[in-house]
Amino acid sequence: MRAVWALFGVLWLSASALADTVVLRNGDLITGTITGFDAGRLVIRTEYAGEIKIDLSSIDTLASDAEVTTILKNETRVFGQISGDGEAIQVFPMTGGPTRTYPTLDLVGIEQGRMPEQALRFSGRINLGASSSSGNSSVTRMNLDAEVVARRRANRFTLGGRGTHASDRDRETESNATAYFKYDRFLTPRWYAYGSTTFEYDPFRDIELRSTLGLGSGYQFIESLRTNLALETGLDYVRTDFDDGPDDDFPAARLALRFDHWLVESHVQFFHRSEGYASLEQIEQSFLRTQTGLRFPLVDRFLAQAQLNYDWDGNPQPGRESVDQTVVFSLGYKW
Repeated sequence: MRAVWALFGVLWLSASALADTVVLRNGDLITGTITGFDAGRLVIRTEYAGEIKIDLSSIDTLASDAEVTTILKNETRVFGQISGDGEAIQVFPMTGGPTRTYPTLDLVGIEQGRMPEQALRFSGRINLGASSSSGNSSVTRMNLDAEVVARRRANRFTLGGRGTHASDRDRETESNATAYFKYDRFLTPRWYAYGSTTFEYDPFRDIELRSTLGLGSGYQFIESLRTNLALETGLDYVRTDFDDGPDDDFPAARLALRFDHWLVESHVQFFHRSEGYASLEQIEQSFLRTQTGLRFPLVDRFLAQAQLNYDWDGNPQPGRESVDQTVVFSLGYKW
């Protein structure tokens, strides 16, 4: 019987040896895969509790089983297995070379595997929805929503847009498009300055072209595999060219929110994007754009999406409504 228990012990130790380990100051042992470093907390993904964030002050020892990429404040990337505690880590290069020790205060990120810096690292998504009916009615509708993000060190570039076109018996019933570009410069791992511009076209709201140009700052409150939350504020110059009404321009305070969270991990993701412009001249000139919905991963990188686009205009042109709402169902691809 002792031989059986000894065999179980050997198997358990062997399994543990194939995982990253963290021992807390209270004696608890956590095994899994070290996936990141988030605002002074080590992130480790476990099979039994999902993603866990551990304050460095609570760590007695830590060790990675495989090679990781350690990212320092000066944007240096160091490759190798790591070990250490809450105050310093040692990096052991797997290709040979001396062991290096770094204070955890200099640590800003950890990535799995060997991740050399690329000129730009791209991610993005594109969603397309379409419908058509015939018979007593003949309606076609198309929706497009896309975004591309490029990141290199402290620089992030975002380009995106969305648009809708609909017709009934060859008569156009809806046509609008919004495009945006934003540059973020991270001053700390979470705080960044930005410059942004947007362009909006919607003849059914009498908008021939509405453009914004502004500067501001943002803060990434949460950035993890499951949840992301960022808030931005700044000042913008807004100009609107109307088809029929008189054109106007004004300075505005901009407030934007980006949030997404996996309600059911890898199965259902909630997201919300909102961007409001409060006129500093006449408050009724203010306007708001929002997108709220759910994403459902399908096969590989394909996904299904259901969302509500809600746009509010505080001073609509005569004969127009203040609120536009559009429900969109679409299929997409992410990378």
